[in-house]
Amino acid sequence: LTKGSAYEDAGLLNALKNIVSVVDKHQEEVKGLIRALFVVDKIEESNELQLEFASLISSVDRNMTTIWPSYLEAHIITGPIREMYRDVNGCVLLPTDNENLMPQRINLSSEMIAPLIRKNVFWKMQIWDENK
Repeated sequence: LTKGSAYEDAGLLNALKNIVSVVDKHQEEVKGLIRALFVVDKIEESNELQLEFASLISSVDRNMTTIWPSYLEAHIITGPIREMYRDVNGCVLLPTDNENLMPQRINLSSEMIAPLIRKNVFWKMQIWDENK
């Protein structure tokens, strides 16, 4: 990731994707930690961890559509604009004045596809949700 490079936006998206992936993977670990804290009588710490992690997941969920919108506009596509005009053989064919300015295809690189946070991991202790 080089600041100001042609692929800075792609690098930032990959970094954000890694962060989302780490948050998702930590759900199981947080589940065990919340329960362990509760068992060793660290009740307040257990509750606080659950609240903070829930806030983190909520924040990530809220920002997913901003970072990875459900539709693409030309200015959202990462990398140099010329990459939109790269054909299947790898040649960049820029349109002439008489041609349609939109490319025949737009390749979506992996950083343009939003990561997921699993919703089927039950990491919360119900006792804390019931006390709200």
